[in-house]
Amino acid sequence: MKMCTFLFVASSSLFSSLALSNPLPINQFHALQVLATLKISSSQLPIGIDHNHRSLLGEDANENDIRDDFEASLLESYQQPEYVAMGALAAYHWQTLLKVVDKGDWKPSERDAHLMMNTQKAIDKCYASLEKQHPDMFKPSSVYFNTPQRLAAQISAKKILRFSIDTTPHEHIISVNYDKPCDVFMFLADKLIPADSEY
Repeated sequence: MKMCTFLFVASSSLFSSLALSNPLPINQFHALQVLATLKISSSQLPIGIDHNHRSLLGEDANENDIRDDFEASLLESYQQPEYVAMGALAAYHWQTLLKVVDKGDWKPSERDAHLMMNTQKAIDKCYASLEKQHPDMFKPSSVYFNTPQRLAAQISAKKILRFSIDTTPHEHIISVNYDKPCDVFMFLADKLIPADSEY
């Protein structure tokens, strides 16, 4: 198993007791898998992060489809790998949303539009519930969509998805519906990590 090149400090007793009573959607083992797959560590980021607020997608020097300044914010804000991994998985999805707008004339299929909308809703609902249970967690979307351009793109992407759903001839669409919103993170992790992974 490849090991990430960063070290997470052991959790406090307060966090440990909260985690036992309100478990996170992914455990530490899965979190480390995600971080290793995405090559998320302080050593993978360039010295002197370029906070490029003029670009919709931003800088991504380590080419893992997660904006460098957001990745650095996760690593600086959290000691628990589970928190970092969840933020990274959410960002991986949010990047897909922004690319919907960046591609301009791309129209997702009804199935893809349903999946992306359901995934976005589940991420929002999961963070809303976890913030109440874990005081040291914050919803990272406010850091990800951190410029008027990116906020506007998020709204535009949702409109494009709704338009795709509303204007496509309705067929029997088999899409992912999350029984529990926080299940979305294991779904995203399973999509990301290869089935033949050595972990």
